[in-house]
Order: sequence, then C-alpha cells, then structure tokens
Amino acid sequence: MEPSTGSSTSRRGAMTRAIGRHWFRGVVVAGTMLKNRNLQAEWLPRIDVDVTKAGTVVEGTGIVKVGSLPHSFPDGDPVLKQFFLTVTAKDAAGKILAEETKQFGLPYDKILRGPIPDPFIKGGNTRKVPFALALPADTAASSIEAVLTYALIPMPEPPVLEKYLTTLETETTREEARKIVQEYTQRHFLTYRVKALP
Repeated sequence: MEPSTGSSTSRRGAMTRAIGRHWFRGVVVAGTMLKNRNLQAEWLPRIDVDVTKAGTVVEGTGIVKVGSLPHSFPDGDPVLKQFFLTVTAKDAAGKILAEETKQFGLPYDKILRGPIPDPFIKGGNTRKVPFALALPADTAASSIEAVLTYALIPMPEPPVLEKYLTTLETETTREEARKIVQEYTQRHFLTYRVKALP
C-alpha cells in the first residue's frame, strides 16, 4: 500500500487501478482530521491567484486545484452543496479596498428542474474563476486574498422556507427546522491564499 495516497493512486496522485468516483452522502470530514499530511496535500483543494493589475482595477483569475481524491471533498450531498470563492483586495495596512464573492451551486428551483451539473470541487479538476475588483480612488492594493468556503445546502428563498414550515405540525418542530436550515447554510472554511502585489 502506498504510504501517501493508498492503493488506488501512486505517490504522484495518478490512478494506478480502476476505481469508481463516488460520494459519501451526508458526511463532512475536516482535512485537519486526517493524520497523513501527504493525504491532506493531495486531497484538499488548493487555491492559486493569477493577478494582472491595471490602474484602479485589479483583475485576475482564482485557480482552484483539486488533487487525486476520487470523490467530492468535503462531502455531503454534492447536488445541494454550495461553494463560495471570495477575493479581497487590501492595502498595506490590511484595510479592505474591494471584495467580490462568487457562488457555485444551484438554488432549489433549478435543482428541481435539472439537469444537475458536476460539483465545483471534484477530484482531478482545476477550476478557473476570473475576477475584477474596482478600487476606490487614491488607493493602492498591496495584496489579494482568496478564500474558499462551502455550505451544505442552498439558502432557501423566504417563501419556499415558509411554505415548508407550514407543513410542520408544531411550533417546536418549526423552530428546530429553522435552526437546522441556519446551521446547514452557514459557510465553512476550506482553504485560502494570499498573494502580495508588486
């Protein structure tokens, strides 16, 4: 058994035998819980930032790389999961000058209509996300920060949520449902990258 990635992949992460890509539904595992640091490096998504700076606009591409993991990670239902890539420009003092968040995932109405796309985080894939940040006048960005987060389910539209809550019999169960929705729509940290600008 390979010490870094297990019997399914080589030390470089290439598939050495046929293995079906699969999902563990309803499970979320933090990368820090993995004891093998090589597994963390190969399985967890990584971010790189390619920046081109032009005047008061900072343009570039956020590059999300996923290694050889044969299933979506962190897991949970890949149809419902939402990913958020937040790119922030900061000055030398750390003050936020501009920020942009892009969401990847479908709302409930589109999930019901289909078709279902591949999840944003998928083993062996690299996603490139362009961004453009307009800076305030007389400011200069000294760094770009990219943060990747996820939520387990989409935020339901208020009418959809209220319609669902009316199907529950008691106020206690409705309150429990509200708490579950709130917890499952919270964003969880995956990884980040900070790049200094010249």
